[in-house]
Amino acid sequence: MRKADEQPSATWWKAPARQWTLLLQDREEQVFLVLTLLIGALVGAIVVAFILLTERFGARLYPAGGAAWRRLLVPVTGSLGMGYLLFRYFPEARGSGVPQTKAAPQQHWQAESRWDVRAPRFKWARG
Repeated sequence: MRKADEQPSATWWKAPARQWTLLLQDREEQVFLVLTLLIGALVGAIVVAFILLTERFGARLYPAGGAAWRRLLVPVTGSLGMGYLLFRYFPEARGSGVPQTKAAPQQHWQAESRWDVRAPRFKWARG
């Protein structure tokens, strides 16, 4: 309850934020525990969903009692399809792992964004 002689605060809309800030400062360990549990539950649910999805997808690709040629044809067809997409849309891709994937966009943008200050017309320099 507010006393009669108190003026209403001009920042009444900040009051809930202040209350949350004080609560978080007073109970920092409990807040981290709750956040850890929530994040863990979310990640666990995502992992379970991924496992179920891949198992069902695998059951459709390789049904029980299916033809033996499917075990050879499905991976070969998938690999050839991905190879074509890679060749068609990413012709400069090299290597076989994460470091090459991380470095490719950086090399591309560094080559495109270098400014050649020696040129009289300030042309974009190609690396």
